[in-house]
Amino acid sequence: MFFYDVTTLCFEIDQEDKLRKNGLYKNGKHQNPQIVLGLLVSKDAYLLAYEIFAGNQFEGHTMLPIIYTFKQKYNLDKIIVVADSGLMSKSNIDLLVDNNYEFIIGARIKNESNEIKEQILNLELTDAKTAIVKNDNLNLIVSHSDKQASKDKHIREKGLKRLEKKVKTGKLSKNHINNRGYNFILLRFYKFFRHFTILTPPHIKESCQTILLFCLIIFFFYMLTSTHNK
Repeated sequence: MFFYDVTTLCFEIDQEDKLRKNGLYKNGKHQNPQIVLGLLVSKDAYLLAYEIFAGNQFEGHTMLPIIYTFKQKYNLDKIIVVADSGLMSKSNIDLLVDNNYEFIIGARIKNESNEIKEQILNLELTDAKTAIVKNDNLNLIVSHSDKQASKDKHIREKGLKRLEKKVKTGKLSKNHINNRGYNFILLRFYKFFRHFTILTPPHIKESCQTILLFCLIIFFFYMLTSTHNK
């Protein structure tokens, strides 16, 4: 069993070269060229192999080359690859299946079909319980965590309180509406609302509707304020 992940290393330089490129940054230093580093480690966290890629390389395309090279180098008959959801693309899954690799890869519910979403949302799992949902020739292992649900709720409430404070003081600006966390709703509210019935379990739908309404009010308030200032 091997674990695969990707990170980036940036350089304090201004100009790109053949390897150090501007790309998708993980450390927030958007002005500096970087490289992409793919790591293959054992279950005991020992480094087994690594590969360096150009800084603008999509991380989803880095996993298979490293796995293939490692397997061939040590003449391995069977391997199990573990990776996070950032590496779960249809092309990667197809290649893993075609090469007879067994794998455990994190999945996002929002990327599944409406039919699979409905099955998952109807499970009504309690804390630490799991279930298996069939998806073609793959098994989706679904679990629920009360701790994670509580953390997500806290983040949403904290974000809303911060936005409420900005509205009351009149300090809400475009800098406070970005594409991260709870602010994502502000920029994608139409898409969120369109799929709201499918994505939201009944027992939390009411609170989510309140959050959505509040975010829309803030969004339109910001738009009106921006127009007035012009």
